[in-house]
Amino acid sequence: MSYKVYSFKDHRVIVNYPALGRYNLSDAGIGKITIAFAADLASVTATLDGQAIINKHHGRNGTIQIEIPQVGDANDYMDRWTNHAKNSPTANFADAEIMVIDGTGKTVASCVGVAPQKHADVVYDQDSQNRTWPLLVAELEIQ
Repeated sequence: MSYKVYSFKDHRVIVNYPALGRYNLSDAGIGKITIAFAADLASVTATLDGQAIINKHHGRNGTIQIEIPQVGDANDYMDRWTNHAKNSPTANFADAEIMVIDGTGKTVASCVGVAPQKHADVVYDQDSQNRTWPLLVAELEIQ
C-alpha cells in the first residue's frame, strides 16, 4: 500500500528582491504561506434567448499571505523589504519574485512581479504572535 506524506519543512520559500538579494524565509522562521489566484478562470454571459456563453479568462495575478513569527530574522527581512520597496522608484516597486520549492527541488509555485500590499499588522500580547504579510502578485503559476 502506498501512502501520501507531506511535510512543510521539506519546502523552501525563497524571496528574490534584487535590492536586498535572495533570502530563504524557510531557514529564518516562517509559519505558513498562502498563495491564491485573484481572478476567476471563467464567467458566464447570458444571451437574451436564454443561452449561456462561457467566457474563458486568462488572469494570472494573485495574492500571497505569509505568516511569520514577529520575533525573528524572517520578519526582519520582510520589514526591510517593505520599507525599501515603498521608498524605491516606482519602476522597481514590484521587482520581487517568490518561489516555493518542494523537497525534490521542483518549483511548485512561482510568483513574479511581487509587491508588498501593506506592512503586516502587529499584535502585542502575553506570548509572541505571528505577523501576516500581504503581498500582491502580477504573474502566478502553481504546479
